[in-house]
Amino acid sequence: MQEVNCPICSRTSFKKVLYKEGYRIVKCRCGTWYVNPRDDFSKLKEGYNENKISSMFDYQNTYEDDKIDFEIRLKKVLVWINSLGKNIKRKLRLLDVGCNIGGFVEVAEKYGIDAKGIDVNKSAIEFGRKKGLDLECKTIHDVKEKFDIIIMNDLIEHVPEPIKEIKKAKELLSADGFLFISTPNTESLAFKIFKSKWLHLKPKQHIQYFNRDIMRGLMNRYGFGVWEEWNTSRHRSIKVITEKISSYSKIIGGIFRFVLYPIRNISIPINSFDELGIIGKKISKKDLKVVIHGK
Repeated sequence: MQEVNCPICSRTSFKKVLYKEGYRIVKCRCGTWYVNPRDDFSKLKEGYNENKISSMFDYQNTYEDDKIDFEIRLKKVLVWINSLGKNIKRKLRLLDVGCNIGGFVEVAEKYGIDAKGIDVNKSAIEFGRKKGLDLECKTIHDVKEKFDIIIMNDLIEHVPEPIKEIKKAKELLSADGFLFISTPNTESLAFKIFKSKWLHLKPKQHIQYFNRDIMRGLMNRYGFGVWEEWNTSRHRSIKVITEKISSYSKIIGGIFRFVLYPIRNISIPINSFDELGIIGKKISKKDLKVVIHGK
């Protein structure tokens, strides 16, 4: 375990504390919640590779559900590219950072995009490669190629230095390229109600937590105009929903599982309004002031 400063502003002081699973989660004066002390990142990577943190079963269990969400999120990025009249004669190139088993890559390829995925979980990468997807076991800092779109879907809360991830994304993007980030939102009503029982509070893997203002500030500070932000939704099967309910209450989850068993494979849209999505367009610093928040 290591003591850390705030990953966003580097302050050492904090004003609020929660505890979960033996970990202390603190709130910095800048609004960022983060795990402190936390596991060393080499231990985190080992946990991912051995599926001690996120199991292969979890990935496969939500794979088809996730693809519906990924398509919705990808369409939002493509709408912005088209609205700006970006007429690229070649194929768009997309990089999914933290791709797990490659669901977003598969969806992007369906739209004729040249898509690549990277992740530190070797078994997840191997699973996706068997489906014929272009996946590699590495971090964004090992990548040299240029892309038109970079996806950080449920990633930024996992990495030890989120600012470096955003700065590297800008470096890898082509001129006028787009960065999409989704992450849990600590401004949400769900977080305020459930606090340490909040479903997204997973200190073994989510080592920091953001809100809309922090994410908007990071985009603007490191070279992106914010073009759209929204509460992201998910499509989940009844089976997965009852598993999530069980994490709050095993009794209620068990009742739902029994009653809804005949329709367990049906997927429905779910929006708990506690995850935010944000699209940023790479721009020069001199133009930043005129393209904040879709202007």
